Amino acid sequence: MVKRSRPLLCAITPTQAAPAIFLQDKSNMSTTKPSYIPASNALIGWNTNKAFRVVDVFVLPDGRGKDWKLTGIPADWDGADFTHGACFAAWMKGTRDMTPEFVFSEILVFHGFADSQVAEKAIAEFAKIKECAWARAMVPTQA
Repeated sequence: MVKRSRPLLCAITPTQAAPAIFLQDKSNMSTTKPSYIPASNALIGWNTNKAFRVVDVFVLPDGRGKDWKLTGIPADWDGADFTHGACFAAWMKGTRDMTPEFVFSEILVFHGFADSQVAEKAIAEFAKIKECAWARAMVPTQA
């Protein structure tokens, strides 16, 4: 977990192939299934208020290579107070502090959420990550 003093503490070099994006497949609306972001490609960011309570959480696919060169850096990522995830070389490589579950627990324990709506949105954001079935089980529309 890094408190960002300026945008993009993580390197802007591509580390992996283009990730899956959490979008609904609109080609056949009757059988739509979400496409999840693999944890290895997940970028997690959050913002806090003056009391350091979390007011916003977002999960994005790692598009720091080709994708962001074409579309630009997403405003959420560029302006985040804290960032974690695929921007770290050790992410998802076996250490306990480099997993989505750890990041969520760190947000919850270290900062806390400003209110229950922010907590619910955070859970829904983590539900975008393929390996976070625990979050999808907590979001009625994702179960």
